[in-house]
Amino acid sequence: MKQSEHAAAAALAETLPAPAGSRGPKRLKIKERFDPLALSGTANAWFAERLGHQVVNCQAVPHEADEETRAELANSAIAALKELAPAGAAEGLLATQMVASHNASLHLLRRALAESQPERIVEESTRQYARLSEVFLKQLDRYARHCGRQRQTIRIEHVRVVEDGKVTVRQEEERVR
Repeated sequence: MKQSEHAAAAALAETLPAPAGSRGPKRLKIKERFDPLALSGTANAWFAERLGHQVVNCQAVPHEADEETRAELANSAIAALKELAPAGAAEGLLATQMVASHNASLHLLRRALAESQPERIVEESTRQYARLSEVFLKQLDRYARHCGRQRQTIRIEHVRVVEDGKVTVRQEEERVR
């Protein structure tokens, strides 16, 4: 592992903000090996570290959560990003947004379903959940379309037989994205 990857892995351990009332950032134990390619789709450790920070910090963390719970949330967010397996920077950015919007939408649904909520809060949380779920589905569709795009070569041949028995073949190549 390169020195920059060691620094990035150490920095990634400080992902979630400190709980209210505590001093400074807490170091979290990230169980996964720091792998820039798996996190971001690129070999750039700084970019991967930034995406790791973003995906972890875009989660609703209960104020009363202990360090172990906070570390679990961080590990699950990073694991979700790795499971999407981005193949490049654009896919890495989109995958990070997808994990964040998924987590945020489920947090809103959890809030809407909590007992003894005023009806106004339930309606607003449900409406926001529906919007975020729609955003997630659009992101998922875009991600699937982007991942499925591969350059294909299509070979087109035109065969023409003229009256005197000569055959001519004309070939064209077209690249499709």
